[in-house]
Amino acid sequence: MNVHSQITWRTEFPDSARILDTMSTHSLRAEPRTIEILESIKAVFASKGFEGASMQDLSRAAGMSAGNFYRYFPSKNAIIEAMVQRDLEEVQVEFTLIMQSPYPLETFREVIRHRIEMPHEDHGPIWAEIEANAARRPEIASLMHRMEAEITSNLVAVFARIAGIGADNAERRFSAHARLILMLIQGLTIRSGCFAASGIREPDRDLAALVMTTIERTLADIAAFAPIAAQQPKV
Repeated sequence: MNVHSQITWRTEFPDSARILDTMSTHSLRAEPRTIEILESIKAVFASKGFEGASMQDLSRAAGMSAGNFYRYFPSKNAIIEAMVQRDLEEVQVEFTLIMQSPYPLETFREVIRHRIEMPHEDHGPIWAEIEANAARRPEIASLMHRMEAEITSNLVAVFARIAGIGADNAERRFSAHARLILMLIQGLTIRSGCFAASGIREPDRDLAALVMTTIERTLADIAAFAPIAAQQPKV
């Protein structure tokens, strides 16, 4: 989000503008030391991959002995699970802000735009690695499935509020919308990670703009349903 759009957002939607400040200061359930370790080893995973990075490499990056490192993470699967859980907690902060906002559609739009225009530099390589591992390890695939189900459920809840309908009705009407938006964001993130692994870090701005346009059209479909729904009893 550029400076002009941030100023406009804060002026027109001051309550929802909290998201600009909150998305970088998430309140997470994980212990501070665990979060510190995860941050310190991301670069190793991004450069060597999950298969190439040894537990010794990771403990060294964390500034710990191998034995102490194993106390926090007994396996690479445990590391992946912790990374997924941390991302879920960050996403949940965003969904809470959206649901509490008096302008849920506008707030949701800005959350998505923020993720597309200002991505975390290390998210792409990390998630590309996690997806690759999910194709080889059933336990990681199951973890990813649970994560996607939770995010999709939150998206449907947001769409229910935007459209002014009940949860069951929103599930029937908008679950595909939710999966589409999640697929677009995931695809863009993982694609950037694959290129970053090859040393190409320049974002594909045209593709990002097209993804945002597609999401805007999807949101327009949901928002257009609101006046009709208002005339009908909620499920």
